[in-house]
Parts: sequence; structure tokens; C-alpha cells
Amino acid sequence: MANLIQLVPQAVSSGCGVFDYARRLAEGLAEAGWDTQWRAARTDAEHAELRARPDRVARDLQGEAVVMHLVPSAWRHVDPRWSYVLNDVVHASERTVLIVHEMFATRSRAWLNPGNWRDRETVYALASLADHVITTNASFAQRLARHGRRDVVILPVPSNIGEPPLPLPDWAERQPVGVVFGGSWRRQRVYEALDRSGDLATLRIEGLLDIGPGPEAMPKFVRGIPVQRFGLLEADEVRARLLASRWGLIAEDVPFLAKSGVFAAYAACGVTPIVYSQRGRDADGLRAGAHFVPAGALPRVPEMIGARLRRWYEGHSIARHVEAVAERLRPGR
Repeated sequence: MANLIQLVPQAVSSGCGVFDYARRLAEGLAEAGWDTQWRAARTDAEHAELRARPDRVARDLQGEAVVMHLVPSAWRHVDPRWSYVLNDVVHASERTVLIVHEMFATRSRAWLNPGNWRDRETVYALASLADHVITTNASFAQRLARHGRRDVVILPVPSNIGEPPLPLPDWAERQPVGVVFGGSWRRQRVYEALDRSGDLATLRIEGLLDIGPGPEAMPKFVRGIPVQRFGLLEADEVRARLLASRWGLIAEDVPFLAKSGVFAAYAACGVTPIVYSQRGRDADGLRAGAHFVPAGALPRVPEMIGARLRRWYEGHSIARHVEAVAERLRPGR
């Protein structure tokens, strides 16, 4: 097998979608003949042997094939030197496939942070140097094109909780409940939006399933509708609850849905997403009313939306990601 280095900002047992994705990618690449070794800026105790030193990593990866996972703020928060060392890694490697998961923090308050602007410059510099660039959405690709990188491959993120085989349960087999899944901050945004809206009554949602860290901070009821708080669950448990539910709720701007692991999980499981977005209606092949329900809307045929969304998802399943990366790792590409 050929050797490959995957360079990730953190390697931890749970709570890191990028590392989860990288591990799924490694499983697929192994079948394609690539043996993955790991380097990470930050690790937990279980993965301590994977930790890389910023003052040595470029030398250690001299002449290697590298898949670099870029979330610039995550690298910078571990050690500011990483923002510059990653350039040295690209120069030292035999070839680099850069996967841009994030260009800048998307929370509103982050725009006030000078580090947000430095992160963009890190992305533009690395994109200009890498042999190949993959990103998750058209918004990022357009920004990279304006800075000279016009051959970027766009692949929305795959589901990190697995991809249930077809056929999926149909609408009548699912319960009239909604799943609120993901990190604490975004789940709180969903509950705040629900509290201001009449969506629960309009869509006849009879219960909410809360899945993610910090369940004790989430409400027990929203507008009289009970919230079952599960906390963190294993992937198969999350998948089972999504397959048994009609709705998935998410607070994310439409131009960034394609980079959301939560939205990918909803798509893979064929639930109908309700999207609380500050801007945008259509992006990355997703159309309001066809692939998701905008907040405050009453869909005509909600039972068709989840199935249509799953068909959209098939174009960038984990198998498609493996194919794209393996093709670009080939010598001479």
C-alpha cells in the first residue's frame, strides 16, 4: 500500500466532526490502496502518539503525500505558529490535497475578532500552494476563485453518523417529532427561534429530541412541547432516532448548509429539515421548499422533501469523497 499522511487540527475520541470525517476518509482510502498515518496539532490522551510539533512537522513530512484538513481557527488556537508552519508543510510534501472545511468563523461576534481576518489569509495562501483543493460549498469556492484558485472541487460534507441504505422509512412510518442535533450553541439558536415562531403548531410537531453535548442547558419544554434530552449518543443511536423522525431542525445560513455535518446527517437519513437562516434561500443545489423548509413556511408536500434531499446527498456521499481524494493523490496529478 502507498503511504499517506492526514494532517488534522485535532485528534480526539468524540466531538470533532473533522476528525470523524478524516477517519471515514481513511477507511475508504485503505480500500483504494492508501495506508493513512496521522499528525495532529492537538490530541486527547487516547491519541497522544499522533501529536505533531510545529517546529518539526515540515521536516518530518518531507516528500510525503499529504491530505491537509483546514479549519484555520482550530490550528491557530492550538498554537499561532501553525498558521505559518502549514505553508512549510505544503512546500515540503511531495503533493498536497487541501480540504477547506472552514474559511472563517461564522458566528456573528467572530467578525469582530482580528484572528478571523488572519484565518482567511491563511486559507488563501495555502490554496495558492496546494496541488489540489477541495471545499464543501460554492460560497468558499467563489472566494478562493477571486483570489486566483479557480479549479476548486466542491463536495458538500458527508454524514459522520453513517449512510443508511435505501429504501428509507417513509413519512407514514415516522413519528411527528423533530430532532435538534449538534453543538450546544447551534441547538440553543434553534430553541430560541422556535420560541419566537409558531412552527411547532403549524407543522404539527408533537415532540422534540435533543441530541448533543450539554443537555442540561437545553429547555425541557418549548411552547408547551416536551423536549427529550439525550445528551451525546453513539452514531448508530443518532441514526436510529433520525430514521424514526419526520423533522430535523437546524440554525444555519443557507449558503453554509453544505458544510454542516448536522444537515448532512439529516439528508442521509431522509428527514425533512426546518432551517432557521439569516440569509439565502438557494445554494449548492439546495432549494427552499424542495430540499428543506424555511422557517415560518408551510410545505405543500413535506413527505417528498426528505426523499428529494437524500437524492441530492448521493452526489457527495463518503464514497464520492474517497474517489475524489484518491484520484488527486495519484502520482502525476
